[in-house]
Amino acid sequence: MFHVLDTTTGRKNYPVKFRRVADSLQLFSINVVSYIVSANTIRSTTSEGKRRKAELQAAAISELDKLLSLTKYSLHASLISAAVAGKWAALAHDVKYMTIAWRKSCLQS
Repeated sequence: MFHVLDTTTGRKNYPVKFRRVADSLQLFSINVVSYIVSANTIRSTTSEGKRRKAELQAAAISELDKLLSLTKYSLHASLISAAVAGKWAALAHDVKYMTIAWRKSCLQS
């Protein structure tokens, strides 16, 4: 999340005409953290708790997909370098696949 926020803050990489893209990237990364933290606080001892936790985990995965999509667009529009895009994608994929595994284990228990 910090990598995205650091890079998208200011106009060096994202000039005014791309501000909406930067704002969306920031929102998606903040949402991912928020959904994961919220899911982690829910006890999965009841069926309602399991359902709510799975919903939040799925929401985090969805936000990661959006973040990856805008990362690809940012690279295509030459707003970020291939190195930055690669770093963001690697981090997002790590979190995405850990969240998928976590969700799967919660649903199986």
